Amino acid sequence: MERHQKGYRLHVFNPEHDLALAANLARFTAPRAGRELRRDLGFLPALWAEEGDLVLVDDVALAENGMKPFAEKMARVRLVTRNDLLMLHRSGEEVSTVDPWGWDVSLVQQLRKCVSDSLLPDNEWLERVRSMSHRRFSSEKFLPVLTALDGRLTGDSCMVESLNGMPYGLPVVLKSPWSSTGRGVRYARDEAGWSHNLTWAERVIAQQGGIMVEPLYNKVCDFAMEFQVESPAEETSSQRQTRYLGLSLFTTERGAYTGNLVATEHQKRARLGSYVDLDLLDSVRDAIVSLADRHIAPAYEGPFGVDMMMVEMDGKVCLHPCVELNLRRTMGHVALMFDPEKHIRQLRIVYEGGRYRLTTTS
Repeated sequence: MERHQKGYRLHVFNPEHDLALAANLARFTAPRAGRELRRDLGFLPALWAEEGDLVLVDDVALAENGMKPFAEKMARVRLVTRNDLLMLHRSGEEVSTVDPWGWDVSLVQQLRKCVSDSLLPDNEWLERVRSMSHRRFSSEKFLPVLTALDGRLTGDSCMVESLNGMPYGLPVVLKSPWSSTGRGVRYARDEAGWSHNLTWAERVIAQQGGIMVEPLYNKVCDFAMEFQVESPAEETSSQRQTRYLGLSLFTTERGAYTGNLVATEHQKRARLGSYVDLDLLDSVRDAIVSLADRHIAPAYEGPFGVDMMMVEMDGKVCLHPCVELNLRRTMGHVALMFDPEKHIRQLRIVYEGGRYRLTTTS
C-alpha cells in the first residue's frame, strides 16, 4: 500500500465531538459511552477514505474485525493507533491532511504530538467553528430565513439566559447549546415536567451561558439534508462553495439516534413527498446552500448536516426546516456511503455484548 505523493491523509472518528465542544477543554475525557463508540467504530472513515489513507483507531485488531462485514465497501486503508502515528511522525513519514468527524480543542490536543502543527487549526478558527456549532447560530441565522420562505414551513427557537419569563408556554423542549443527539435535551410537557427539569436547566445555563427553548411539536418523522463545504475545483475562484449531498432519513428513540435508511434519493424523496410537496424540499435545500455560502463557507470547510422534521399542526403536515445544524460529519453522511440496492435497508448502531456494532438490516 503506497502513500499519496504529498503524504498521508489521516481520518479520525471522534463521536464525542459535540460533548467536547460543550466542555471546550484541551484535556477532555468523554463519558464512557463516547469512548466505547470511538473504540468500537473507529474504522468508519474507511467508508469515505481513499486507498492508502490512514485511519486512526484505538485498537487495530478490534477495528479489523468490525470492518469485515463491510470490507467490499471500504477502501484499503492503513489502521494506526496514536502510538503508530507518533512513530510515523518521528520517522519523517508525513501526514498531509487531517479529516476528523469534527474539529474541537480536545482533538487538536490529542494530535499535537503526532502530526505537524501546520495541519491543526488554530484557536481562533476553532472558536469560530464552536460558535457556529452553538444552537443559537442556526436558530438566528438559518431558521427565521427558512420559515419565511413558505407558509408550509414552521419552526421557532430561542436562547434564554434566565428561566424567568419564558418565551413559550408549555409544552416546550429545553436543549443545551452544545450537545449530541439525544444528550442535553429535556421535555417539559406540563408543570410537573418543568419542575423536574428545573435544576438541570439552571445547571446548563450556569455552565454554557444559556439554554435553548423551543415549542414541543407533534413530530411525524425525522430527516436531514447533508452538505459539504469545499474549495472550488477551478483555481480562478477562491470562494468555498456548498454542495448538496443527499437526504438522510433517520430514526430516534427517546431523542437518541438509532438508525438510517439506506435508499436511493428517489426513494427517500418519495417517502417525504407523501407528507409535503417536493418543491418545498427543493426550495429549502437551495436556501440552505445559499445561507451556508454566506454564513459558513467563509470560515469552514468540510461536511455538515441540517436536521429537520415533519410535524402535524392543525390537522395538516408542515415542515420544520432547521431543528439542528451539525457542523461536522453525521451518520447521514455515513449512510450515503452505502450504495442503495433494490430493497430499502436500515443502517443501525447496536450495542451487544459490551460492544457497539454497525449493522444493516433489510
